[in-house]
Amino acid sequence: MTACEFCARLTELRHRPLFYAFSRRVSELREELDLLERYATAKDDGKLPDTPCGSDFHLPGTYRGGMVPKLQRLLVQHPDGTFAPAQGLEPFSDSTS
Repeated sequence: MTACEFCARLTELRHRPLFYAFSRRVSELREELDLLERYATAKDDGKLPDTPCGSDFHLPGTYRGGMVPKLQRLLVQHPDGTFAPAQGLEPFSDSTS
């Protein structure tokens, strides 16, 4: 199962409180995965590699914060390509949930 398939199947959860707990964060993750997939597909088809890639769901000036950047900051990549836990992390706090 791909990450996008997981995001889509989340709606099938019968335990609705669990669905509500995950839905906003998984929706955000799905949107970012969709953007990456569309970008990779557009660049990989070889037809127009220099053509700009856009998204109807990621408009200029739109907020793109939230869970995904927080996840990316959990591990720090060193110049040699290895990863290590970030130092001095604050626990996840989301005043909008």
